[in-house]
Amino acid sequence: MEDEKKSTVTVSEDVLDSLIKDKIKQGVMDEKAKYEKEKAQLEEDKVKLEVEKAAITKEHKNDNPFTDRVVTDINDRRKFYPAARFAIAKAIADEQKIHVVDVFAKWEKENPNDVANQFALASQCRAMESRGIPSNSLVDRAKAVGIGSITTGGGFLDSSVDDEFIELLTAQSVLRRIGTPVKQMINGQLKMNRGLTASSIVWLGSNTTITESSPTYDQLVMTAHKFGALVYLDNDWLRFNAFGAEAEVQSQLIEAAALAEDTAFLSGNAAANQPIGMTNTNGINTATMTGTPTAITKTQDLLGLGKLIAEDNGRVNNMWYIMNPTHAYELAATMDSTGQPVSWATTLLSSPNRGQTPFDAAPLLGGRLATTTNLATGTIILVDIASLVIAEGYGLLVESDTSNRFENDQTTVRAIGAVDLGVRHVTDIATLTGISGW
Repeated sequence: MEDEKKSTVTVSEDVLDSLIKDKIKQGVMDEKAKYEKEKAQLEEDKVKLEVEKAAITKEHKNDNPFTDRVVTDINDRRKFYPAARFAIAKAIADEQKIHVVDVFAKWEKENPNDVANQFALASQCRAMESRGIPSNSLVDRAKAVGIGSITTGGGFLDSSVDDEFIELLTAQSVLRRIGTPVKQMINGQLKMNRGLTASSIVWLGSNTTITESSPTYDQLVMTAHKFGALVYLDNDWLRFNAFGAEAEVQSQLIEAAALAEDTAFLSGNAAANQPIGMTNTNGINTATMTGTPTAITKTQDLLGLGKLIAEDNGRVNNMWYIMNPTHAYELAATMDSTGQPVSWATTLLSSPNRGQTPFDAAPLLGGRLATTTNLATGTIILVDIASLVIAEGYGLLVESDTSNRFENDQTTVRAIGAVDLGVRHVTDIATLTGISGW
């Protein structure tokens, strides 16, 4: 009986082992089948990817970086044309140890209809035509897309043009350069309280009644004078040029605004909403050149300006002579009776170059010299610069817009500002007029 039980147990164990082994085997087979199925799927996906890659490659085999990219925003345009294109070309050239011109030549050969490639960096590629790029006139192609003549910017696209841009020479802004204080307007105005008259002091005898006196006041009121400039730019010109043309135009607008402000602050006459400048401010000290200019009369006339201010109780702490460069050079050439430069002329000549002339900021007879062609010849201004206030409405706003000339494919660049000049004390300003011969 006991042997039968043992035999039964043994058989049961064998059956159980067999079942377990079969189960494990089946599980392994299931997992293997699952693995094989997934592997097959991966292989199928890989084939699909290769097919798609081949299709994409075939479709875009002539593309180069950023070709056919639709760019509507001015910032995107500035980002991709032409800086990014050139960066890619430069990287390829460095890796392959070839000239960047060769990269553009290759792109031109692969896709001769890629106008952006033809023009975006033509100016960077002065040797293009000698290095394999077709010689059928890049400039003619520029005209074909409406770029225009040299005077309207077509030269920015010429392959034979050097990559240096020669900036427009303009007059130099002077008042901000020499440190005129700047304050912010509130709601288009800036008001500053100012004393007019002081209390009176009387000497008293015994039992003498003190006479009443009261100081008086007024306000210096500065009001926003708005100015602006507007430029329409052909978008193809922006897309295809290699100089960062929009930034250059914006820079010119900023410079033009600064010079217009400077001219108005020096000699504005309130015409056409222009601020009143120093030379036309009521109550300033004025003098006229005396006689034939000599070393003596020049010295007397210049010192006479400071004398007028001092006699009018004006401040003479931070004095500046503002004049046209013509007068500065004539002063520097002033000789004494022996043919030697006078002492203050020697000082001008030894001053380091810090402005529009070699003697800007140089010491001159109790003050310093500042030059600008914004002030016409014939007048010299002496002013304590701390007496002036430049009032700003909202700074200078330079903005670009691509929507208002959308139908013409043009970008509008606009600069606007609002400023005024305030004079704390008119007694701190003196002008010398009628200057000729120096």
